[in-house]
Amino acid sequence: MPVDIHDFTQLRNKNLIFADKSECIFNLARQEQFVFLARPPMFGKSLLVSFLKNYFEGRRELFLGLKIACLEDAAKNPWTVYPVLSFNFTKFRNLAENSGTGPEAKSTAKPALSAKDEFLSQLREQGEKLNFKVESEDPSLALTSALKQMCSESQKPAVILFDDFLAPAFSSPEAASPAFSEQNKDNIDFLKTITLTVKSAGSNLRFAFFTDSANLSYTESFVYKDISLSPMYKDICGFTHADLTRYFAHEIAMLAATTAVAPQTVLNHLLNNYGGYKFSPASKTTLYNPYDLIRLFGEYKWNHFWVSSIHKRTAKPFIVTDNISLIKKIPMMEFSRKDFLSFRAGKTNLLPFLYSTGIISIKEYNAASEKFRLDFPNQETRDFFTRIVFSANK
Repeated sequence: MPVDIHDFTQLRNKNLIFADKSECIFNLARQEQFVFLARPPMFGKSLLVSFLKNYFEGRRELFLGLKIACLEDAAKNPWTVYPVLSFNFTKFRNLAENSGTGPEAKSTAKPALSAKDEFLSQLREQGEKLNFKVESEDPSLALTSALKQMCSESQKPAVILFDDFLAPAFSSPEAASPAFSEQNKDNIDFLKTITLTVKSAGSNLRFAFFTDSANLSYTESFVYKDISLSPMYKDICGFTHADLTRYFAHEIAMLAATTAVAPQTVLNHLLNNYGGYKFSPASKTTLYNPYDLIRLFGEYKWNHFWVSSIHKRTAKPFIVTDNISLIKKIPMMEFSRKDFLSFRAGKTNLLPFLYSTGIISIKEYNAASEKFRLDFPNQETRDFFTRIVFSANK
């Protein structure tokens, strides 16, 4: 059960386990047009983008046996083929993780990447495959022209997909501090320009989808519809308890036999260590971290897999030391949506940082006051954050 496959085509061709969320994805593709989804790292966002790409390209053979195949077959204009542009800004996230945060890291950090240059590079590469020319160095003009050429060629509106869309906004080690780099500011201006360009594409656009861990959708210049807290899409990434027992029954039995405990004990341990995530005030049940489960069922030994894989992006002691008193109060306080979902460039973003990285999650929601209570979702994140605090206070 490999954890490094984010391509839907590979997953299906290799006959790997796929928790069928396709009815939810079908509704997303049919009912929405210009949307943004935020989820913590390694929660399946890249696989979701790949799923959508193949769906809009009309590759029906990949979806046989899934709910979406029956739904699409019965729908109006089934399996319509659209021209698809797909962009991935993950390299900006990797740059931020590998840059470090200490003074010694600044002397060895690589120069910040230009989101504009990376976008134009990916656009040109796709132009060679989709038979359009990039006619300008201005990203807005280049994208507008590409959309017109694609739509003229196919006689269909285009689909645009962005994975890790906001990563360029936080690609330098100074991104979350007052010493906010000029390159990051340029990157944010670029991202705002792109969202406005896509939004104004009109009849040339069938669907646009943006994903990230962070969330900037509450700033005025980011004008997409944010579905991150929508009850309709609360389970679109991650595994529910029903998914766990349906798709991993064999693995649970194997883990119980390997560790010499009852299957129910295994389920309790899975919930306490890898469950507890909520992404909507309407959630009655919690979600499990998919990365942890796949690693666990691949190795059959307990470990904190997920936090070990993202420690570089989460271990930022300067955020912790500046906010120790607030951190201690988090489980007892209530917060508005903007308190934990809205990053602000150049500021210390404690709650958005903790929420976007998956260290804290929604615990309860007060409908009368429209306030949320947040807390650690499970023992894995609680233990990991304790280590961050310990490191910050050395």
